[in-house]
This record gives sequence, C-alpha cells and structure tokens, in this order.
Amino acid sequence: MNDTVNEINTACINDAVEIVSRLKPIYTLKHARRQQEDLFLYGRGLPVLILKLIGMLKSRKSNI
Repeated sequence: MNDTVNEINTACINDAVEIVSRLKPIYTLKHARRQQEDLFLYGRGLPVLILKLIGMLKSRKSNI
C-alpha cells in the first residue's frame, strides 16, 4: 500500500512540475509585456505631463 501511495505522490508531483514549467514562460511573458507597457507609458507620459504643467504655469503668469 505504501508503494502505491508513493507512486501516486510521485505522479502528482511530476504532473505539478510539468504544469508549472509550462505556465512559467506564459506568466513571465505577460509580466514582461506589462512592464514594457508601463515603461513606455511612463517614458512618454512624463514629458507630456511636464510640458502641460509648464504651459499652465506660463498661461497663469501671463494672466497675472
């Protein structure tokens, strides 16, 4: 009986390892894409935000 339980446990562990090994590249790829999008938006968004703030400050200065 112990041999059967050990075989089942080993099979379950092997299945789990296989599933994780298949999912890991998918998760890593999605995470990398999300980071790329965040960096792209941050890289483009920050200068645009700064330019808008400068424009707002200039317009307020000219109104005073």
